[in-house]
Amino acid sequence: MITYQIVQPNNYEQVLKLKNYCFRPAYEGERLEDFMHWVNVSTIQGAFDQEELVSQLIILPLRMTVFEVPYDMGGIGFVSTYPEYRNAGIMKQVLLRSLEAMRERGQLLSVLSPFSVSFYRHF
Repeated sequence: MITYQIVQPNNYEQVLKLKNYCFRPAYEGERLEDFMHWVNVSTIQGAFDQEELVSQLIILPLRMTVFEVPYDMGGIGFVSTYPEYRNAGIMKQVLLRSLEAMRERGQLLSVLSPFSVSFYRHF
């Protein structure tokens, strides 16, 4: 059974493992340090199959200025799902929960550079 929750620090190794699986090459050195900094200051929405993190996205806490008005913004990044869990609606649930959490925190804007615009369009 899939459960959805905010990923806690004790699961950050799984965050890195899933990111490295979906985004090549694996980060090393300064790039890995930078990624881990963002992991530590961001909110990570995840889907777990028992104890295994199988899907995730990272909500980066950013600010964006639009027409000289600053807004809190959730930058969505590192959207990742293991292949055997794709096409089951899991990422849809992760995205919906993330959007709800951002709204509750007053992050009224979100930015994502998708690989597939059609997949994300209805969100």
